[in-house]
Amino acid sequence: MLLPPNERILYAVLKFYATHLTSFVRGSFAAYLYHKTAKHYISYTMDISEDKYEHKHSFRGKAKHRLRGWKFRKFTRNTENLRYRKDKKVKMVEVKHVYLSALQDQCENAQDIPVGVKDYIRKRKSASSLSN
Repeated sequence: MLLPPNERILYAVLKFYATHLTSFVRGSFAAYLYHKTAKHYISYTMDISEDKYEHKHSFRGKAKHRLRGWKFRKFTRNTENLRYRKDKKVKMVEVKHVYLSALQDQCENAQDIPVGVKDYIRKRKSASSLSN
């Protein structure tokens, strides 16, 4: 997903229609805000508009996910549902672990990430820490 230069990633993520989609990759890590409920195929629907309407794609998206076994509940603004930075319920994964896992899935004898990829991840991590 491409964002306007002045829009932060979390602003875009929180405009999704339900919590099963609230994840992002930034620099050298990925975060899934509602991993705990998503593991159980539960998603909370969110009101994404000031006019209190649902976009037509949200109906199709929910229908598709219901066929896959997802249950949708109404999002409430209680402490249990809200996520914040460094929240222990947010699933955070470093990109290097995801890359290595995928590499080992394709090449069973792979023991480490290629040097060029390691350098790229290091640069992304450095760039991310500078922008915080």
